[in-house]
Amino acid sequence: MTSSVSLQTRLVRGTLISSMVAGLIAFVLLIAITVIHTMDIQDQIMDEVSDLLLTSDAHIPSATDLNELTEEFDLQYSLDWKDKTLTYSDHHDDIAHTQHLEKGYGYFFHQGELWRSYEAEKNKSELKVMVIQPIKARFSEVFQSILWYAAGLIFLWLLQWGLLKWTVRRQLAPLHHLSHLIGEKTVDNLQPIPNEDLIFTELQPVISSLNQLLVRLERALSAEQRFTADASHELRSPLSAIQMRLELIKRKFADIDSLNADIDNIQIDVKRSTQILENLLLLARLDPSKANELPKKSIEMLDLISEVKTNLMPFAIQKNIVITSLYSQQNGVVNANQELIYSCIRNILENAIRYTPDHGQVFIHLLNQDAQLIVKIEDTGTGVEPEILPQLGQRFFRVLGTKQKGTGLGLSISQKILELHYGQLIFDQSKYGGLCVEIRLPVDQSVSD
Repeated sequence: MTSSVSLQTRLVRGTLISSMVAGLIAFVLLIAITVIHTMDIQDQIMDEVSDLLLTSDAHIPSATDLNELTEEFDLQYSLDWKDKTLTYSDHHDDIAHTQHLEKGYGYFFHQGELWRSYEAEKNKSELKVMVIQPIKARFSEVFQSILWYAAGLIFLWLLQWGLLKWTVRRQLAPLHHLSHLIGEKTVDNLQPIPNEDLIFTELQPVISSLNQLLVRLERALSAEQRFTADASHELRSPLSAIQMRLELIKRKFADIDSLNADIDNIQIDVKRSTQILENLLLLARLDPSKANELPKKSIEMLDLISEVKTNLMPFAIQKNIVITSLYSQQNGVVNANQELIYSCIRNILENAIRYTPDHGQVFIHLLNQDAQLIVKIEDTGTGVEPEILPQLGQRFFRVLGTKQKGTGLGLSISQKILELHYGQLIFDQSKYGGLCVEIRLPVDQSVSD
């Protein structure tokens, strides 16, 4: 999966890299122009020194100005007449006489160092002047200038980076504003996003498409709410009718105690079914981001598990399955919706009984660990392959080859119930050979141990 990249970072980086490349090209060109210009000026100085020597009186010692000039630019010279040296610079090393110099400008190496030379003659007088200069003397100041140029360029890059970051952040403010508007959308707020404040024309098609999507989503939610209301009415009516008929039967046969006891149990089941229906309808309408709107109260988990176990015991007895309870000494209390948590535990325990072969075993563990209450249900069934585990909890998913009836919604509903309680549903292979399902819920901290 490709990691996301900040648009702001990419824009700043791309612009800065382009600027740095342009700056480096300009810097190289500046160095080249500076070198050419320096060489030209220094050659002119060498020519000027040779003109002064050729036009001056050979019997007059070198003038102070000439010595200052040669010392400033590290020049060495000698003036010869008929193979005799008439005058030379104060720091003359007689290097030129050991080299075969060409007339005019040239280069030569001496002791691993590159030198610049200039030789000129005066017509008819047989006067010859030689001027030499080490190349490094020409560029000592150039190197300092280059360092200053580089420091200035780095400073400009840093300044540009700060300005770019500030400018790009301001330019991308409409995108951040759009992100904020989209983040505010909930089930209760699907109004179109206003685009008057968005100054970028490139964003207009995005906003238009997003608003169309919001309209379609609002219509779909409205249809779902109508269906939920209709389903609620259609399912609630038969349960109410059953409850009324049970009341009539109970009054009619009030003198039969054994029948009244059975009717009471049926009424309890009908009442619980009605309450579960109400909670499932609430579950369908409830936004997971508003889990705090779910009605909750403190529940003693041990009592709830015992109630689920009692209600499912006839199913277990029918298959000769033994349900073993392994509770910790420290029982936990959770802040939850009792009917929904009951449905969650019942779904998982009923699945464990259904998928366990006859004469098998189901184990229920209750642990209080790390501020979490853990209900672990394991069985001695055939188990589930590791690659199937991540698919458990998906809607309508059922393991093939089990020959068991079901809708494939039980685990999905249980998972959503736990999400609304900030809990977790974890699937793993059991040490007993079957499936291990863990229900993790945060312990109610308001209740003291």
